[in-house]
Amino acid sequence: PWYMDDKMPDYLSEGEVIEKNLPHSWAQAHNTYNEMRADSANQCILISGESGAGKTEATKIVMKYLAQISCLRADAAAKEAGLQVGKKLASCSPILEAFGNAKTVRNDNSSR
Repeated sequence: PWYMDDKMPDYLSEGEVIEKNLPHSWAQAHNTYNEMRADSANQCILISGESGAGKTEATKIVMKYLAQISCLRADAAAKEAGLQVGKKLASCSPILEAFGNAKTVRNDNSSR
C-alpha cells in the first residue's frame, strides 16, 4: 500500500520531505533530486540488499518518482516529454531483466 500512486503526492514537494511521511524510497529519491538541483552536481542512489530483498522493485519505484518530480516545474511540452521518458524507462525493465537475470537457489528471477 505504500507504493500506491495516490501516496506519491505526499512526497512531491519543494525542499525536504515532510517529516510525517514514513521512510520510503520516494523520500530518498526526493532528497537526492533536491541535492542535485541545489548543488548542480551529479548524484547517485545505491540500492543494495540480499537476494530477493526487492532491489529491482525499489529501482523501478525510484525511477518512476524521479520522472514525476522532474516534471513538476516543467512547461506542458517538457512535462509530457518527461512522462514519456519515464514510461520508456519502465518499459525497458523486462527487456533488461531478460538479459541480466538468472535463476538462483534463492530467487527464480535474480538480477545480476
